Amino acid sequence: APVLAMAIEVLACSVLIVMGFGHLGETLLKGTQAIAGGFALLCAGMALMDGAVSIALLFLAAGLLGLARASQFGIDHVRGRRGLGVIG
Repeated sequence: APVLAMAIEVLACSVLIVMGFGHLGETLLKGTQAIAGGFALLCAGMALMDGAVSIALLFLAAGLLGLARASQFGIDHVRGRRGLGVIG
């Protein structure tokens, strides 16, 4: 069962990575973040297979953060500058 789960994860992560390469032509930042997120999720699976749960959790957090950031609207469209650069 663990080998089957790892094979499915490798397949899913490879789809994410290929989609990231597809977005490189449109937006470099979005594609790079999608590729990094896919590789981070793949590394998390490898760490779980080795029994390193704490390292796997760090990779999972990094992967999900990268993929969530890649899917946000702000990366596709450049926001206009407002004000004097004051936060808020």
